[in-house]
Amino acid sequence: MSSRSITFRSEAQTRGHVANAIVAIGVFVVVALFVPPQSPLPWKMLVVAVGVVLATWSLYAARTFGVTATPRGIVVRNPFSCREVPWNQVARFEMMESWPFTAVLRTTDGGRLKLWAIAGRGASAPAAQLLVSQLNQLKAQSSG
Repeated sequence: MSSRSITFRSEAQTRGHVANAIVAIGVFVVVALFVPPQSPLPWKMLVVAVGVVLATWSLYAARTFGVTATPRGIVVRNPFSCREVPWNQVARFEMMESWPFTAVLRTTDGGRLKLWAIAGRGASAPAAQLLVSQLNQLKAQSSG
């Protein structure tokens, strides 16, 4: 493997996060418009603030979550965790065949780690499977 780091994430997942951000802002602005006029102003601001926080989280997820292959191993950035797995502890990568249809990193000790940034079902499944194949190729290069 080269000395560069390569980050993998499904394009469909990224588009989904951006769409969630747009919907969150839209929904919460509309909800704020329906807060009765006699309500104190902080309630409207609070409703819009919740939408902004959810939108910001979605955009952060689109930019941050991913699977990064480094010369030392794999770094998995999921919503609530970040874990580095050295190449010698990576057995293989595979797609789950049931919900939530994410990729999984299988470790040599039998453990598994979901890769939330790589998911695919239906039309996006071939693209997710391609990312899994590329990760397996990098694994083969690291041990060869």
